[in-house]
Amino acid sequence: IGTMIANRMRPAVFWVVLVLLLVVIYKRFQTMQKNEVDMTMESFRVRDIPWVDDVLKLDPKSMSETDAMNKFYYYIAFPVQGVCRVLKRIGGSWIIRQVDGDKFVCMDNLMLGKQCLIYSFGVAHEYSFEEFMDSRGCEIHAYDPTVDHPAKLGQNIYFTKLGLSNATSENMDTLANILTRNGHTNTVVEYLKIDIEGHELPGFSNWLAT
Repeated sequence: IGTMIANRMRPAVFWVVLVLLLVVIYKRFQTMQKNEVDMTMESFRVRDIPWVDDVLKLDPKSMSETDAMNKFYYYIAFPVQGVCRVLKRIGGSWIIRQVDGDKFVCMDNLMLGKQCLIYSFGVAHEYSFEEFMDSRGCEIHAYDPTVDHPAKLGQNIYFTKLGLSNATSENMDTLANILTRNGHTNTVVEYLKIDIEGHELPGFSNWLAT
């Protein structure tokens, strides 16, 4: 009887050992993949260090408005690569000789299913970026005082005909006031998009303080 039981148990033991072996192999493969990803990200971070240092050493007060604007557009054209594992270029339309409306977005939190709140200032008639992020489940608050759109542009795109500034006026308001009005003062804004045709610079100190 003991021999018969032992013979019947051998296939079960074999399969248990095989499954355990596969689990070990899979775990090692995952670890190898993680190490490779970490090494790749670290190489990007090393490359980004001089770039970030250069930005931190800038003295805007010693620059003319034109030089500051040129520097600003130069730096934002080359987003750092060592922060996000998944950095994607989203939206945009081809206009004459260039793409307009495209944005570089860190997708890490979105891919993990985390809450996605976006504020978008300056949409005009090109809001393909907002539409794509809407399709990914983000809540988007879009603002532009120069165009007329319905109050709701998509499933979760809420439009307001209002501009962003560092002071309040008839058709302008500050970022702090807008966030307070929407109840988002203590909410993480995953992506703040400000594309207001060269009027970004005067409001930087206000937005950073907010």
